[in-house]
Amino acid sequence: MKRLLIFTALLLFAGIVFGQTFQKGSFLKIHHLTITLKPGVTMDQYLEFTINTFIPEFEKHFPGVKAYIMQGGSGDHTNDTDYASLCYIESAEVFNKYFDAKGNFNEGGFAAIEKLSPTIEKLQELVIEDRKEYGWMIL
Repeated sequence: MKRLLIFTALLLFAGIVFGQTFQKGSFLKIHHLTITLKPGVTMDQYLEFTINTFIPEFEKHFPGVKAYIMQGGSGDHTNDTDYASLCYIESAEVFNKYFDAKGNFNEGGFAAIEKLSPTIEKLQELVIEDRKEYGWMIL
């Protein structure tokens, strides 16, 4: 948990340094991903699909939500299978459209996931993810 707080502080600082800021009332959700590729799949194939197909489809079905994938760059998280995903939700209104008060999908979230399911199935052909949820942060 300590690392998560340090990581988040660095992320927020980097946003300020580069002129990008998070809006007050927005939400962040971070997942730690340990990537296990299926036989015959390369990390480049996985990343290409995730960045160029999955994330744009995700953002299309979840308007107001931005998704990013990040690779570990220091400490215990520098290997080729250690990644994190970050979701940025621009407002409480957008959050409430897809999630309940505990951060679980509500009816709107399940409807968006249903539309995204063909892309999720294609992703599952490439990889098995070990996803550890760290939870929501309100900015």
